[in-house]
Amino acid sequence: LNYDAYARVCMSLGMNQMLVALSYYTIGVYVDNNPRASLISLFGIQWLAILLLRLDVVPGAKPVRELIGALILVPVPPIYIGLLIAVLRYLAVADLTLSFFATPAFFLHAGWLFRIVTVLTPPGPCDVAAIPKQLRTVLYLDVLHLEQDEMAEAVHEEQLRDVGADVRLPREALEAAIRLVVEQERGEGTISTANRHAPELAELEAQLREALKEASPLETGSGSRGLRREVRRAQRTLEYFTVWQKAPEIHHSLVMLRTDRVQGWLTEDQRRVIEQSYQAFLERCRDLDLGLLAGDGALEPQAGGALGLLPLSALPIAPGEEPAVKVQAPVQPAGGSAPTSVWLDPRSDRVQYDPPDFGSSTGFSQVFDSDLPRWTQGALRLNRELTVTPPATDVAGHASGATAADHLSSQSTDRRSARSGRQVQRVGTAATICGPYSTRNVDPSSLPLLPRWATPPERLPGVTVRRFTWGLGFLWIAAGGVPLVES
Repeated sequence: LNYDAYARVCMSLGMNQMLVALSYYTIGVYVDNNPRASLISLFGIQWLAILLLRLDVVPGAKPVRELIGALILVPVPPIYIGLLIAVLRYLAVADLTLSFFATPAFFLHAGWLFRIVTVLTPPGPCDVAAIPKQLRTVLYLDVLHLEQDEMAEAVHEEQLRDVGADVRLPREALEAAIRLVVEQERGEGTISTANRHAPELAELEAQLREALKEASPLETGSGSRGLRREVRRAQRTLEYFTVWQKAPEIHHSLVMLRTDRVQGWLTEDQRRVIEQSYQAFLERCRDLDLGLLAGDGALEPQAGGALGLLPLSALPIAPGEEPAVKVQAPVQPAGGSAPTSVWLDPRSDRVQYDPPDFGSSTGFSQVFDSDLPRWTQGALRLNRELTVTPPATDVAGHASGATAADHLSSQSTDRRSARSGRQVQRVGTAATICGPYSTRNVDPSSLPLLPRWATPPERLPGVTVRRFTWGLGFLWIAAGGVPLVES
């Protein structure tokens, strides 16, 4: 199909250049003997060239601008040369001067050829074998196939919009639920693990994950930029939700480990690690705006009139959610001393030797060997993917907006650009093949049985025509520069 298409392109381009040659032949041979007849023939030939372009070329998105450009680049140069020869010959001007004034016409001819090259250039790297659809004669080759392509593309785009809406609606619902929980906690003045693990939130999370599972296979291909953007925003929302939901558990554990009663059972190194980790935890909560802080380290006048930063502090734990703390205590069994595990009940002064049967429990090893490292890894990954602008705060240090879920919508960016071109892309394939001979990541079962040199490449006619047109344009420029060199 490409060979037939570019053969038709060559016929149209050859007819255009033949009319240019006929125009200059009319001027050069007959302008001295019969200038009037020569100029009339010249206008007629150029009018024919314009009509042929009107028949061959499909108007683009800006037809008026294209028409003005074609009039300047096609009929103006021969007409300008014809009038220039008639006038300057009548005035008996030297040939060198005539050649000098004729130079702009050569550049206009080169500009027309360069314009043709830009029209014939494929829009994207994967469309090197695409046929030039700007010519009517090319469109007549496979009318039904082109119409089917356009219909399939329209259906595909409609499907992508529907899938994008299916992802966007549960994402917005989950973000709204997160904001509601944060506002509720600030109104109550406490941090509640139960609120952040409510069944409604779990249901919204499941709906969003299901929508992402359906949308992920469709986010590649032409026309899927909007869907990719929605998928990325939904993925960041889920990552934020996971970190946001786990944060109260880490906070409760660190707060209980910092109590005086528990500190008495710990070593000096353990107490120092707990304090440093707690401050680092609060800083990450502030950076990601997880809704745990009672203050954000604002400036406050200190003694002597100097300004100092207030330390970060979090909201207190909701009543009844304080976890029991597991610590190591020495005992004196027969034969020596050995450590054993005991649990400190936060609701009383009792020390239990059996795991508590109420609420939750924590411990230094559980926090620093398991819970906190996993949470920190997710928080750091989220912080790399999302640059959170700290929201404005009121006088009490509370965020005046909602949580970082608000910023997920406004600051998400598409890191990958969509492929150009109008061809409908197949989704879910094993590879993306750019051109007939590219075998990057190609499934071996999809390779052709014939060797790649057995058939000529589909891109060959397009490359040949474009290079030939480039060469003609540079020849016109070289011919126009001869008078300048001679002068």
